[in-house]
Amino acid sequence: MICYPVIIPTLNRYEHFRRCIESLSRCTHAEKTEVVVGLDYPPSEKYVEGYDKIKNYLPEISGFSNVKVLHSEINLGPNQNLKRLRDYVENEGYDAYIATEDDNEFSPCFLDYMNKALSRYRNDENVIYICGYSSINNMSNYSNNIYFARHHSGWGAGSWFSKRKRVVPFLNIDSLKKVLSSWKLSMKLFSMRPNSLSAMITQVNNNMLYGDSCFTSYCLLNNVYCLFPSKSLVRNWGNDGTGVNCKIDNGYYIGQEIDDRLLFELDKVEVAETKETRRLLKKGYTKHWYGNIAMFIRYIVWRLLKKDFFVVLKKMGLVYDK
Repeated sequence: MICYPVIIPTLNRYEHFRRCIESLSRCTHAEKTEVVVGLDYPPSEKYVEGYDKIKNYLPEISGFSNVKVLHSEINLGPNQNLKRLRDYVENEGYDAYIATEDDNEFSPCFLDYMNKALSRYRNDENVIYICGYSSINNMSNYSNNIYFARHHSGWGAGSWFSKRKRVVPFLNIDSLKKVLSSWKLSMKLFSMRPNSLSAMITQVNNNMLYGDSCFTSYCLLNNVYCLFPSKSLVRNWGNDGTGVNCKIDNGYYIGQEIDDRLLFELDKVEVAETKETRRLLKKGYTKHWYGNIAMFIRYIVWRLLKKDFFVVLKKMGLVYDK
């Protein structure tokens, strides 16, 4: 079995980073796995203390086949820091990679799951990402240990460089504007995931891309899939206000139960999204039925007037936008 490298961009969140590394080191196949860390440069003084702690901790890391650290002399920011890690791994000759932020904690079988799935679906053009975090938490009526969805979660995910390059042209504001300018494409998004259409408007308005949202929209519009475990293999600790985009939550994510097995045997499942999976994902991102109506109205107003009243509705608690 091929053991793919794990890339981790980091800057100053020492406690999160150490937890992430230690959980990875306890994974099956860790001793055969190369970890590539991108240590970004502090943009201001408040980041220095955490940065120094991580810098001093890096030589202590063990349990892997190799630990490669890419230091930066200037602040790159999370996106460019991640990009240089992908470029490095690709130049090393790997055809796929596993990426994580520094605030994730992993199940012992995470690497086993990722490596097996990356190998099994390498030549399946309908599968573009392998995700370790399950966005559906109620799979009690589902008998398989994996499922496919036109959805993406970047909290511990892997892909193939050849397939990711198909998605890259979509990852810009102009591409999102083209989708919003097309009634057919916009209504396709709305019919399958109203929240994705609404999130696209948010990205265009803010001139800022949200990775998971973009990848999810790409999957929905192009009828391709990501693979997920039925029980999450990742616990996210980043919703504490320390991240760039994450909000502070009520502790749900850090209390989430994750798989404790050492090995993960992939069930054989059709590459398709079941009606139940689609329903649960759609339900999970809209609190109330009238939220969908509000998202539809938001789109119509945006198309006609290029005005956005959605911020007001969010403040009133009538809709949920992610």
